[in-house]
Amino acid sequence: MRHTILVNSAALNSSRFAEFARELQLNPDEFGACVATPARVDKRLQADRAEGARIGISGTPTFLVGRTKAGVFEGLRLSGARPFEVFAATFDHLLTEAESP
Repeated sequence: MRHTILVNSAALNSSRFAEFARELQLNPDEFGACVATPARVDKRLQADRAEGARIGISGTPTFLVGRTKAGVFEGLRLSGARPFEVFAATFDHLLTEAESP
């Protein structure tokens, strides 16, 4: 559904979501229940947003490259769209750092 929404973002309206659900052959009862209870989704969204803010994410896209240790993120944060070379250099740096005593 996310891909379908992104591909069709220029022509979105509330009726299109039901159309997308039918095209994707989603279970109509489950889809209807999800749409009918936005508070449940909003609660999860707010929890995710709070977690992102807690670890310093303020926009999208943001990529975290590293690990979580004792609930604390250790690694590098990449904000914004980046070319592959930036990710490759980041991985190389972290791997080199991990190999050194």
